[in-house]
Amino acid sequence: MAAAKPTAAAKAAVTAAVVQTGPILDDSEGDGLIAVVVLPRNTLRHDGKKHRQHAKVLLPADEVDRLVKRGVVVTLAQARADALEQEGVSVNVSGLVKISQV
Repeated sequence: MAAAKPTAAAKAAVTAAVVQTGPILDDSEGDGLIAVVVLPRNTLRHDGKKHRQHAKVLLPADEVDRLVKRGVVVTLAQARADALEQEGVSVNVSGLVKISQV
């Protein structure tokens, strides 16, 4: 069986494990903030900072919905789920995230 072509969200999740902007992010961090990953070929300006493709950023929930619909970001949870669906990719979470091609 041929491996499925990775989605943009899956590619973003793999790269986001390496690219880190700011503190280590969980899927959500209270205060109504949600961790997202900037999708390829996009740049996001938030709180005066420029976040390039594959960067992980905490955003308010109402902004996340709008940006997901526009295809600028994907939630970190969705990016991880997409990465796990791809054949040949493994994700290990133990303190820091390690993603490798199997």
